[in-house]
Amino acid sequence: MRTRQPGDETKPEVTDVEALAARKAQELFEQKSFNEACNTTYQKGKDSFQDFDEAVKGHNMLGDLGQRREYLEAINSLPNGPQVYHHLGKHLDDAAHILSLPPVKMALELSKLGDKLSKPAPVSKAPAPIKPLGGGGSHETDPSKMSMDEWIRYRDKQVDEARNR
Repeated sequence: MRTRQPGDETKPEVTDVEALAARKAQELFEQKSFNEACNTTYQKGKDSFQDFDEAVKGHNMLGDLGQRREYLEAINSLPNGPQVYHHLGKHLDDAAHILSLPPVKMALELSKLGDKLSKPAPVSKAPAPIKPLGGGGSHETDPSKMSMDEWIRYRDKQVDEARNR
């Protein structure tokens, strides 16, 4: 055994305070960015859909989405994220299925859904409606089949014609 000399004392392990502070600052920055992205998605959704709050309530029924942050991050990163969030809030079976997937598959499914929702509705291949030839209005001359307004106009016209003779 060796005898201890002054200055030979073991120093307690010092944690790197600067690294710890940098890590904490990064975590705070990421949390702030995430919150801002969620707020932006929410505001765009509110502006686009009157029933967006109902979609939010629907998502709340699925449980705490804070535990599945990757779900919200993926939706926030989509160009039509508010539309996807609204759709899934109204179709809870689809949302539950997507939430059950691992993160990579979840992101792929959300991306597919975003693409599907962003496509415009198919245009009908039916020909354009025809333009009627006549001026419109009913030409019913049987007073017993006319409405009261039509009969009054019909009768006024008869009286005017009789006066002009």
